[in-house]
Amino acid sequence: MNKYTLSIILSVLLQSYAYGFMTRNMGTSAILFFVMMAFIACSVVYFILMRIRKLTVKKEHIPCLIGLNISTALAFVAFYVSISLIPASISALVEAAAGPIWIVMLSLLIYKKSVSWSAIMTSLLILICGVVALRLQNGSVIDFNTVSGVLLAIAAALGAALVAWNSEKAESAGIKPVVVLAWRFHLTWLISLILLMTFPSEKIAFSDAIRYLGLVLIGVVLPMYFMQLGMQRSSPLVTMMCLSMLPLITYMFEMLFGGEFTLQLLSVLIIGTGASFLQIWLNSRATA
Repeated sequence: MNKYTLSIILSVLLQSYAYGFMTRNMGTSAILFFVMMAFIACSVVYFILMRIRKLTVKKEHIPCLIGLNISTALAFVAFYVSISLIPASISALVEAAAGPIWIVMLSLLIYKKSVSWSAIMTSLLILICGVVALRLQNGSVIDFNTVSGVLLAIAAALGAALVAWNSEKAESAGIKPVVVLAWRFHLTWLISLILLMTFPSEKIAFSDAIRYLGLVLIGVVLPMYFMQLGMQRSSPLVTMMCLSMLPLITYMFEMLFGGEFTLQLLSVLIIGTGASFLQIWLNSRATA
């Protein structure tokens, strides 16, 4: 395992910590406020680092950065809103199931590769694990919020797959990770701001806003650097494999922050994570 894969794994651990906290302690408005604040902070911190290192954006880099803005906004806004509707561990499991399917579809459309039906069937198994996990959490209640949360997690998976693909393009184009991080989040925080202004929301206390600043650093700013560094020097499938660990690790953090431990749910998440690894391995064979 090289240092770039370890960089992605560290990012996953930090993100899981943040997701576990948010699932247990934050509603939709607080999460949108957090996303806006977090990705503005990312943009500012990495823009300053870019200027310190005297790095610039070349004209030919703009299309790639626009693609990264769009895919990043889809991935993060959809996922963060999803975890306000369903537990983050389950949302991450659904995303882990859908992500490699999107990778197969993108490979088919872009590189004209053949479809791996075995990989798709494994993804369906992971989705079934996600449905079972939801039933264990909610009993027999499958309401509008639950369905919306699942659909948003699937959309976030498409965004994540496109981010991995665009990050590979950024590396091929010679765009430094710090430059990418300085410019890829603008659409993410802008959409979060628009959603906050559009939909009714509860007031966020000043003390809570200050408390979220530490979570911004631990859960977003640092993980985004580690993830971007790893993604640009790893294949999209390696990135998706590391991200497949999110559901299980996030569930552990949910327990840490006061969630109720359920052996059946833990077992389903373990099966789903194992199936994710199998699916990604099958995917790698199909796209080789």
